[in-house]
Amino acid sequence: MKPLKIGIVGAGTMGCTLAALITKAGFDVELAAIYKEQYALKQNNFIDVTGEFGDQTVIVKCCKGVEKFSSLKDYIFIMCRAHDVQKQLAIAKKYLAPNGIAVTPQNVITIDEELEVMPKEKLMPIIFGWSVNKLDINHMNVTSSGINVLGPIAPDMEEHIVNLKEMLGGFAPTYVTNNIMGLAISRLLINSCINSLGCITGARLGKLMEIRNVKKLFTGLFREGMQIAEARGIKITPYCKEFDYYELMKPGILPFIYRRRKLSQLGRQNPYVVSATLRSIENNRPHEADYISGFFVKEGKRLNIKTPLHSRLLEMIYDIENHEIGIFPENARDYYLRKPHKYIEKELNYVNRRN
Repeated sequence: MKPLKIGIVGAGTMGCTLAALITKAGFDVELAAIYKEQYALKQNNFIDVTGEFGDQTVIVKCCKGVEKFSSLKDYIFIMCRAHDVQKQLAIAKKYLAPNGIAVTPQNVITIDEELEVMPKEKLMPIIFGWSVNKLDINHMNVTSSGINVLGPIAPDMEEHIVNLKEMLGGFAPTYVTNNIMGLAISRLLINSCINSLGCITGARLGKLMEIRNVKKLFTGLFREGMQIAEARGIKITPYCKEFDYYELMKPGILPFIYRRRKLSQLGRQNPYVVSATLRSIENNRPHEADYISGFFVKEGKRLNIKTPLHSRLLEMIYDIENHEIGIFPENARDYYLRKPHKYIEKELNYVNRRN
């Protein structure tokens, strides 16, 4: 079998780490920087990866832009910001070998947009279950180990699954699911809660769970997300095996106690987790709230399902970004978050006035 050629689009934290790890595994990798802040990478760049996958320094081939790829690729990983995925995928499509496919992370769900520019036979969704921080442009620190989950959406992908498991399995166990959307929504739903509520309150997860009304908001946000999944015919898989949304959302006093205990446990086990949206706003970088909370808002509108909590939180994030409101724990007691039916009335009145 001829050596596989791998392209990685986006030289951010995950892109650099993935490029180094796959290069270390013996594959021919080329990393395309697509943002100006990434252009400092040299043509043959040293990338240090430390932490949970071991410490290693790897020379990675780099170029400026997908258009500078030196050859057609058998696999192209799209590792850019969510709002650029569709554009970069459309460009990368031209640089795939005849039997090549694009691998697209669904930690933030972009699959619906991807299918507008790429047939499902040329796509392999994946979820990365490990975390990494960038210490500087050349140094990535893997902060938690985990698994990779492949989710083929077209038949006859066995050869690609074998290749990708070999490629990725050297540093993290790699599995296959036939319900990638159920797993993606499971992760996105809890990330939406942490990102949005962490953003408006400024609290890390441990302190967030101690703020009045937050556990109730988690419950309401779960309910909105589950209604959307049900309308799409998607079965949500448990988050981290034991965090089963269907068990959590059962009615009655015992499930209520169980739910609050699980949420408190989540905070205790991950006390220093900070909202990625808040971090982006503080650093004056584009955030992905439109693809986190915004996913549920968009799907709610498409399916005619009311999502007042996700909608109000997204509005508050925009207000914070525009310096119209501050970041305070008291934001969790916002009038419309406590009375979401009033937010629905507000939206209806606005639409009626427009008409």
